[in-house]
Amino acid sequence: MAATTENKKAFGRPGASAFPKIGFVAWLENGTPVLWAACMDRYSVDEWKLAESVIPALRPQG
Repeated sequence: MAATTENKKAFGRPGASAFPKIGFVAWLENGTPVLWAACMDRYSVDEWKLAESVIPALRPQG
């Protein structure tokens, strides 16, 4: 991610890193590569919290 002031404010950066970091989780199917759901947020947001936001994509088809 670009080291812009806006990105640093929006996402944060770990320790002395020069570049902002994001937290990102995705629910995808590996066989046909289909991305069902994804979520990104600040680096400091726990991955479990991000994962909770993609769980609603797990619903029965039909």
